[in-house]
Amino acid sequence: MKKKLIVSFIFLNLCITSSITYGATDEQSLQQIKIKDEKQIIFKKGISESLLFQLGDDADIVANVIKEEKNISSEKLRNLVTGLIKAKTFKDVGIKREINNGKVITSKGEEIAVPKLQSQDSFSGRKTEPISSLSNTYLTGTGPHYVVSSNTGYAKATGYFTLPTTNTVGNTETAYVIGGIYTSNSGADLGLYSKDDLTWTPCINMGGTNWGGDGGWYESTVHISKASVPTLYLIWKTNDNEVELQTYDGYSFELLSAISYYAPNRGFNKAGSGVSIKREHALAYSSGEGDLTNGSYYLNSHWFNVYIYNNYITSQWSANYTSSRVKGDTADEQSTITLNSSMYDYDDSVSIIFNKP
Repeated sequence: MKKKLIVSFIFLNLCITSSITYGATDEQSLQQIKIKDEKQIIFKKGISESLLFQLGDDADIVANVIKEEKNISSEKLRNLVTGLIKAKTFKDVGIKREINNGKVITSKGEEIAVPKLQSQDSFSGRKTEPISSLSNTYLTGTGPHYVVSSNTGYAKATGYFTLPTTNTVGNTETAYVIGGIYTSNSGADLGLYSKDDLTWTPCINMGGTNWGGDGGWYESTVHISKASVPTLYLIWKTNDNEVELQTYDGYSFELLSAISYYAPNRGFNKAGSGVSIKREHALAYSSGEGDLTNGSYYLNSHWFNVYIYNNYITSQWSANYTSSRVKGDTADEQSTITLNSSMYDYDDSVSIIFNKP
């Protein structure tokens, strides 16, 4: 009996040791498998070794698009590869603006609402105290929004977004599509905004170090026509000490815009360690300027085919990658949001209407 116990103990020890060793090398093995699979997919489409080298860590995006669009035309694929390579060295001419009282003023004199950023450990609502709206009836923050946030450990995401039909009545009301990148001590919203339902402008709202005052607003000088490009393909990612947003035509994969924001001491890293990804539909206004009765609307915005990435994973954003999905800010603002449809969490459609009595 004693001999059997000793043998069992030795066997158990071997199993545990084997598991620990496998766990320590698992990510590296998965990364090697991922790279090998991506190469095979890409080479089958006639992409050269030279182009693959230039794609670098964005080869996973190309491989994923090929898998999703098995009959993708050579022109579309060429556009995507060219755009990804170009974006590594070329960025839009951009403008940094000062945020005052939750808004920035454009060169046209337009007031753009800048919602306060959420800290990673508090995605249930923005850091804004609710106050009475302009109608003096409803409590408001910085506007209704629907946010899906990932677990930590991811470096980038891609997804298609069909632009909503919007009507912004209030002075600061601003329609947004947002992809977020957050760490434990800072974060950034990367997306596009519109004031007129005609054009959408890429922008980055960067949080300060340790949520301090050294953040900022940066926007592109590129303005994208909704009539010409009703559906976008978006890439938002973190590099070391930097975040980046690339915007493509969702049909042709032509690169429309690439902007980035260098932000050290915030924990941004290309491995995605400690990094959480988010995506969002939002109709924003400056704090104290919301009117949920004025007839403004944001209809049928649609995220779809959203994928999440790190060094060893490329996966459709399913529920097991999600830490939260929430409506915000206040209960009154949440009541203006309709989740038209949702396939947790790679596909959802949202409408927002300010039609309260």
